Parts: sequence; C-alpha cells; structure tokens
Amino acid sequence: MVGTLSPGSRLDRRAAPRYDITVPIDLEPARKGVTRNVSSSGVLFEVESPGGMGPGEPVRFRLGLRSVDGPLCCEGRIVRLQPANGHCVVATTIEACWFE
Repeated sequence: MVGTLSPGSRLDRRAAPRYDITVPIDLEPARKGVTRNVSSSGVLFEVESPGGMGPGEPVRFRLGLRSVDGPLCCEGRIVRLQPANGHCVVATTIEACWFE
C-alpha cells in the first residue's frame, strides 16, 4: 500500500494511482451510473440511489470501456457510500476483471 503525506493533507492510503475517467457503468442488478475515477484496484462512481448497497457487500459491474474482446466486467466489494448533490458516490474494490 502506498502512503504519501503532503503539507495540509491527510495520509493517502491508495493502493494504486487513480485516473479521472468518466464512462458509463452498469451494475448488477439493473442499475446505471457514471465513473468518477478508476485505478487498478478500485472504482469510484456515482448512482442516483444506493438502493440497498452497503459497505462490505459484493458488487458486479460492467464499465463502458470497449475492446475487441468485448466490454470490461469486474467484481469487487463496496468500500463506502457518500451522499453527494442528490446522488450517491460509491467506492469499490476491484477483485477480478474479464472481457465479456
């Protein structure tokens, strides 16, 4: 785990660098959202409502990234949920990825 500390900030414990990428995300079952950022170990995305999601729960999703092998699908766990401007921001881990 990488940890950095700059003046006036708290310890950054992210395991991998994050990239600001805005793409559609389809969650199972039947929920849609949009990503805020993506790393090799997790995704931060926004949905209209948490609708029963909670920290520690497993999650499956398909990112709106296409390749010749098909859409990128991932499994992980929900780390946290935060209300934001009438929506819900969700942070998840990525534990497995494959092309469908």
